Amino acid sequence: VKATKKVIVQGLRIALFVVLIVTALYVSLGRIAASALGSVQDDIAALLSNSTGVAMSVGQLQGSWAYLNPKIKVSKFVVGESSSPAVLLEEITFQFSTFHSLLERSPVFTEISVDGLSMTLEEQPGGGWRVRGLPAGDGNFNTQLLFDSAAHIEELTLGDLNVHLEGLQSKYQIRSESSNPLQIVKNGDESAVSFPLVIEKISEVAATEPNRIQVVGAYAGDFRDIQSFELNLHIQIENIELADFLPTVTFREFQLVSADVGGQIWLDYKGSIFDVIA
Repeated sequence: VKATKKVIVQGLRIALFVVLIVTALYVSLGRIAASALGSVQDDIAALLSNSTGVAMSVGQLQGSWAYLNPKIKVSKFVVGESSSPAVLLEEITFQFSTFHSLLERSPVFTEISVDGLSMTLEEQPGGGWRVRGLPAGDGNFNTQLLFDSAAHIEELTLGDLNVHLEGLQSKYQIRSESSNPLQIVKNGDESAVSFPLVIEKISEVAATEPNRIQVVGAYAGDFRDIQSFELNLHIQIENIELADFLPTVTFREFQLVSADVGGQIWLDYKGSIFDVIA
């Protein structure tokens, strides 16, 4: 028995030593790779362009290291042609979680900060919306990568948002206020949500007053497990013309030409049951 215990203890010591060596190598090589990102940023942009078939460019790429987790900062990330980008990101920073990535067996990002997102969405005659300047997708986008990260997100910040909506009937601009970004912040078992948006109808005839959409609340649990996931939201809307975002609605000889939406909505989700109060 003593001999068995001795073998087990010795095995644990060897295993711990190996883990420490591998961890040290991982951190050391990771720090070297992070510091060298700037020298290969053009190669990374070319790889992304070749794999997606869409032109991409990076103004600056920087890497750093926090404990076991690498952090990457991208400045002036352009999707599409540089002269008329389809999507422009002034700056995006994301932190990769080594521990959660090993658990999920796919890349997981726990902190994401986006600043200066600009793009234009165009309504299609056949229905749906598309980013101007990007080719139509084939529907094979792997959303699982997003779901894996979203389940572990600790902080998400989206500031200086500027999205133009060009519908078949009207044009709108959706933006965030510089002092009030969109945020998700995890605190213990709950994640607080704050999505303040300004929406303004663009009219060549007369100036229009901007309206606001405010979404605040919290969620808990893993949304991939609908039984454990809980959500509580309060949505406040200031007089949005809903008909501008809908396809033409007709009933016999009647046609929907106006539909204003405004007021407050309380939304609760628990145990796969929705409860909505408006």
